[in-house]
Amino acid sequence: MSDEDMDMLYNSSLNEEKINSLIYYGRWTTMKNPSRLFELKKLDNSLNLSMIGVEKSVGAAFDIFKNPLCEKPKKLSKDGSREVDLTYLDDVDTFFNYNKDDNKVIVFPPADRDVSLKILSKSLFGCSFYRLKETRANNLGN
Repeated sequence: MSDEDMDMLYNSSLNEEKINSLIYYGRWTTMKNPSRLFELKKLDNSLNLSMIGVEKSVGAAFDIFKNPLCEKPKKLSKDGSREVDLTYLDDVDTFFNYNKDDNKVIVFPPADRDVSLKILSKSLFGCSFYRLKETRANNLGN
């Protein structure tokens, strides 16, 4: 695809209803390397970046949750006495009404498919990175 084709595709995808954001959707895995969103945030702090679906695991703890640019959404406990980590994203409004820190990447927990699709449909960009192992074999595209 040429640069002109890419520009045309980008311009045709713009819509007033879209939110200028990039959302990573998927689990944590080294093959997807979602922590690259933190590197993007360092390059341009004005980017609106978030993740949906990253569960708490040992790998994600070191790669995602201990990163100083990571913000985990909170909610009030059942008795309303304290804030606790949000463990499941069950509503589109929870995502869009969350008071985000613009200097951080917001890491939301797993969500229903329908909720996730509604959120992704309103975002300008959605991604689920995948990094293939580099080999000298006859891979497609070589």
